[in-house]
Amino acid sequence: METLSVAAVVVLLGLAVAPSEAQWDFGKVLVGRWEGELQRPKAPGIYRPHALQPSREHPGEGRTLVIQDVREEGTKWIVTRAQFGITGKPLGGVDVTLDLTGTDVTLHFTTGAGAQAELKLTGENALVGTLALARTGFTPMELKKVE
Repeated sequence: METLSVAAVVVLLGLAVAPSEAQWDFGKVLVGRWEGELQRPKAPGIYRPHALQPSREHPGEGRTLVIQDVREEGTKWIVTRAQFGITGKPLGGVDVTLDLTGTDVTLHFTTGAGAQAELKLTGENALVGTLALARTGFTPMELKKVE
C-alpha cells in the first residue's frame, strides 16, 4: 500500500509541475529561429532512434524554421507568419497550424517542396517530430531554438 501512495504522490507532483496550455505564452515560446537537421538511419531500411545521424543526402544542410508572429485570437493561438527551408538558403513562407491537445503542442505545415512537417514542442527550446518526404518517407527532425 505504501508503494501505491508514493506512486500517486509522484503522479500528482508531475501533473502540478507540467505546464498547462493556459500557462504557456506561445508568443514568447514559439517566436524565434529554430535550427536542426534531418536525421537518417545509419543503415538503409533500419530505423532505430539511437542509430540516427545527420542526413547524408544533403550533408551540412540543416533545416531552419523562423516563427515571426504568434497571436491569441479568442480561445485559439495561431501562427500568423513563419518561414522554413534549408539552413543557409532562402526560406519560404509556410502556413503553420497549432494543435493544442492537453499539454501537447504540435505544429503542422507543408514545405514549399510539398513535404509534410509535424513537430511537437518539448520544453521551451526544442521541436521534435518528422518531415514526410516524397522519396524517402518519414524522416525524423529535431529543431532547437537558437534566437
